This record gives sequence, structure tokens and C-alpha cells, in this order.
Amino acid sequence: MRELKPPKEHYRSPEEWIHSAGLDHNKRLKSYYKSDPIHLRQPKGLEQPVHWMYRAFESQKWRQRKGYVVIMPGGRICRSRCTILTPDHKEMWDLSWLVYRASNDPELQKLRRLPPVCDTAETVALLGMRESGIYYHWMVDVLPRFHMLRMLGIPADKYVLNGGWLAPFQLETLDMLGIPRDRLVYSDDNMHLKAKLLLVPGCEFGIVPKWALGFVRHELMEKPGIRPSGERNRLFISRARASKRKLLNEAELMNHLSKRGFRSVELETMPVAEQIKLFASAEIVIGPHGAGLTNLLFCKPGTKVIELFSPNHMHTCYPVVSHHTGLEHYYLVGIGDRPPEFVNPRIHADDIQIDPKQFRSILKLAGIT
Repeated sequence: MRELKPPKEHYRSPEEWIHSAGLDHNKRLKSYYKSDPIHLRQPKGLEQPVHWMYRAFESQKWRQRKGYVVIMPGGRICRSRCTILTPDHKEMWDLSWLVYRASNDPELQKLRRLPPVCDTAETVALLGMRESGIYYHWMVDVLPRFHMLRMLGIPADKYVLNGGWLAPFQLETLDMLGIPRDRLVYSDDNMHLKAKLLLVPGCEFGIVPKWALGFVRHELMEKPGIRPSGERNRLFISRARASKRKLLNEAELMNHLSKRGFRSVELETMPVAEQIKLFASAEIVIGPHGAGLTNLLFCKPGTKVIELFSPNHMHTCYPVVSHHTGLEHYYLVGIGDRPPEFVNPRIHADDIQIDPKQFRSILKLAGIT
């Protein structure tokens, strides 16, 4: 065990590290899937034209993320945020913090010394992206990295996860993928792990790719044999238990929907496999923007979706999932002052209140009776 000072330099990308170190690109970086730019289907709303965030869906092509795996002999993982340090003691920005080219751990440079290095003769795969404790990011950003590791064909002895943000659904889905729990390692601020071989799967910037959703759908639904039942579920996703982004008049809307055969579901109380089975048989899904809509990737083509928003927090992620999955996506913006065009405040915790008259109108537009 030895102590080192924080690195003073960094690489902005794996390519920069490979070039600077004079390494063989083909041996240190494996790429998977092409970017495949595509047009996206525009979600439908009551307003004309549609909300500015969706206007370019059909008019321009959107680049899907390309996957890769970096193969780094002697690579290190440092502290709870899983900062990657190269063998020449430089921080790797791109790999450490999703796709943002910035320092992964601002506190790192304030330390006098790094935690002591712990050497392992094992092959270690890093899956510790920053938002892995959020259901959406775990399902569409983290789990597809196992697909790339499988394609690489180099078995990992251990998998490092972000120990600062753990959730039950992580273990549930890893069990479904067949990853033994004794091969999981959780990061903390005392971690400074040097692997004999460090594998870092990642994705370039772009929209969530169809191949990523296809992998998760196959592994968690099709492979275990979860199929749509004879039911035609009409689902309303409740956020009654949520600490933020609550639907303030949820009871009023649900009273209207219950007459049309809808049931309210609190997904955080259900195992992942049960959620998958529920959405696989869904005919219609309505709910506020939130992690529960991640399960749209398990719906059958043609399922109707109505996503409810606050004016202060619009997003494109679930219309993209609906496009890849072949769903009919509608949206409705709640009551409140609208920000100026092309301004999205992204107030994540903003509660939502829906105008009942507009709600009935969006149901009519979607053909829901």
C-alpha cells in the first residue's frame, strides 16, 4: 500500500490517453454500434405548434449513442465518485463522469494525499456512473454496459458500483442478469483500487440508442419469459409517495380515470419483475414525468402514453423511449406561467397541477374513452 498526491493533469478522452501514451488504439479501445442518426416521432399535444422541445424531432436527425469499452492495464478507481486514474497518474475526465468533460470529484484536488492504493491481481469492470441510483439511468445507461462487456469477451472478476447511491432495484436487476453478488464492490471515499486490468464501458454523447433498450428488454423481459397477459391494463402512475414533482390534483384526475377502467399504481412498492409484467400488458399509461415511465421500454408497440409535465421541467427522454419501442406518445403541460420559448428552467422538484378540462381534451385527442 502506498499514498499518492492528487493528480495535477488530466486526459479529456480515452483517445487522448491512448495517443499520449503511444498505445495501440485497437488493443485499448473497442467500439460497438454505429451512431445511426435517426428522425424521431414527435409526441402529440394540445398546443400548435408542439412545445419547442419537440419541434426538431422530425425535422433533424438525432445521433444515437455509440458504445465503447476502454481496456486499461493498471488503471485505478479513486473514492466514492469512481474517479479513474491512468497508469501515468492523470485523471480521465470523460470516463469518470458520464459524458461531461469536467473534473469528476471537485474535492479530490483539495486533498493532501489520496487514499492508500490497494492492488488487486483481478480484472475489474467499472459501472459506477454518478446517477446510477436513479431508476431511469440505471436501466438505460448502466445495464447496457454489461452488453458491451459481454461483446468484449474479457471476463470481469469484480464489478465496481457507485456506493454513494444504492437502491434495491439495482440488486434485483443484477440478479436477473446473473451477476453474483459476491462479485460486486461498492465505492466509498477510502477506495483507491488498482486493477491488474481495468475495463470501463461507456457511451458517446447522443440520445439513448435503440440497441441499449433492446438489450434491457431482452434480458429482463423476453429471456425470463415475461409475456403480455390477456389483460389490457390501463395504468396511472401515482407519485403520492414521491418527495418531489407531486401531482397536486392527482385524486381529482384519478376519479375521472377510474370511470374509464384505470388503476393507480405505486411502482416503488413493487419488485422490478412485477413492474415489467404490468407494463408488458399495458394498453394505456398515464403519469407525471418521473422514473416510473422508464418501464415504457417493456410495453408492446401501439401502447398509448400521456406524460404530464410542470411548465418548469420539460424533458425529451421518454418520447425517445416511446419512439424506439413503437408507442403513441402524448404530453400535457400543467398549470402555471410558461417560461419563454427555448428556455427550460429544469426545476426538477416542481410540483404539477393539471387543468381538468385540458386533461379531458388530451384523453379525447388520444382516443381514450
